[in-house]
Amino acid sequence: MKYTRLLSILILLTLLLQDCSVLPFSSAAKQFDLGIAFFNRGEYQKATSYFKKATELDPEYGKAYLYLGRSYINQGQWRSAIPALRSAYHLAPDATRNQTLEILIDGLINIAVFEVKQGNFMQAIDYLQESLELSPDNSKAKTTLAKTLFSYGTELVSQGRLSEAISQFQEATKLTPNEFSPYFSLAKAFFQNGQMLEALSTLKNAMLIEPESSEAQELLMKLLMNQ
Repeated sequence: MKYTRLLSILILLTLLLQDCSVLPFSSAAKQFDLGIAFFNRGEYQKATSYFKKATELDPEYGKAYLYLGRSYINQGQWRSAIPALRSAYHLAPDATRNQTLEILIDGLINIAVFEVKQGNFMQAIDYLQESLELSPDNSKAKTTLAKTLFSYGTELVSQGRLSEAISQFQEATKLTPNEFSPYFSLAKAFFQNGQMLEALSTLKNAMLIEPESSEAQELLMKLLMNQ
């Protein structure tokens, strides 16, 4: 009788343990651990599938999102990495929030650089502006955004879209007020757009930074001749 009762208890415990094994968090944790094992071996594609499964089973599993994003990054899949890193940041506990933010910002900067290489300037600018909203004093994000705005402005000038180029150059000068190139390109764009007073005022700012620039002096002569 005692044996039968003990056997019944063991069977019940076995069933309970089986039930627990399919609980979302327990399954998510198991998937995460498997993902970490592959991640630590550098098998990022395999790790990705496990981390992704963990986030599906437990949508609040911040650490799984973080490693999912890192796995995508290590495969060069920037566009897939960013949504995962955003989720990781929003779910991160206070103790790891700053570290997660650094990874997210680094990801945003890198995908912006990737988008610029693809000629997708507006997407790159959006990513960089997002990074500065998250961390307004991040010098790398500021510098990268200024360079992107400058490159986009230069592209717009080549297309004859001077008014749009002027807007990009103006934003670039705000981010890097001590750089010659954005001011000089803005002055040239104003000149080409027939805005002589604006061109002269902007050129003066450029020449305060590089007074010996032959390009600036040549543009100044053209402006004075048009007065």
